Amino acid sequence: ISTIPVALAELKRRRPLLMIELVEQTSDHLLDMLENKQLDLVVGRFTNSRQQQRFDFQPLAEEPFWLVCKRDHTLCGQRDVHPAELTRWPWVLYPFDTPMRQMLEQLLSQLHVAPPSNVIETTSVQTTLHLLRNSETLALLPEAIARQQVEQGLLSELSTSLATQSLKYGILTRRHQAPSGNAQELMEILLQGRAET
Repeated sequence: ISTIPVALAELKRRRPLLMIELVEQTSDHLLDMLENKQLDLVVGRFTNSRQQQRFDFQPLAEEPFWLVCKRDHTLCGQRDVHPAELTRWPWVLYPFDTPMRQMLEQLLSQLHVAPPSNVIETTSVQTTLHLLRNSETLALLPEAIARQQVEQGLLSELSTSLATQSLKYGILTRRHQAPSGNAQELMEILLQGRAET
């Protein structure tokens, strides 16, 4: 989510002495931390319908995903690789309770294709990128990350009939509790950035 570093840089420009802690984790873990008042706000997405009762959501954007692999993967150069063929390969996936994983599992289920059985689960982008570059694994990555890796010649986007969906993300805050002034200012910067794109 490339809007976050830009927004944080702007907030630090305005308030250079402000201490900011950035936590990178799955949305469900971040929302648990938000509910327990360990975070002021979350940029992420709902992972279940119950969360919609506890948190307010302001949409920022939709995040598309690319299916990628290393440049010399056996599947590179093949056109419209069938999903059943894809699931025969090792995958690096987000944990099961994440929207991205649920989206993939739902797509495969609709196509009557069993999900991959050879899986490494991680929330770490760096671990995912390392595994992709150094093994025969496949992974879905947010377009912003995948595009950068493909343009640098580190990964390749696979041609497949598996049509992944974009997932909406936004700002989540505790319902019935106003964010702190600093958190409110960050929210305003994020929303202003949304309006400018």
